[in-house]
Amino acid sequence: MGLFGRIIDGIAVDGDYDAIQLIMTDKIKSLQYKYSRIICDVISVIIGYIGRAVLGVGTVINAFLMGPIVSVFDKHLLLNFMIEIMANKKSCYFFELNP
Repeated sequence: MGLFGRIIDGIAVDGDYDAIQLIMTDKIKSLQYKYSRIICDVISVIIGYIGRAVLGVGTVINAFLMGPIVSVFDKHLLLNFMIEIMANKKSCYFFELNP
């Protein structure tokens, strides 16, 4: 398993499922990432339910909370991390950050 599947708009995503939310927010300008994530997660839960998957309380909670959690992480932690890297002009994992 690789570290990431591809880079979309400078953001490393782990696979097609994560890329769908970024594409949705790019195409629909008024849609925030957290809501696109909730939409995709809920659709996945519904498809799983139709396919007779075992759904627990954690699955349903995860479907509604993962988008807001990722948005908070992205806004507060990742942004500060990238600003610090750019200020120090260091390399980030596989990427060399050029000013």
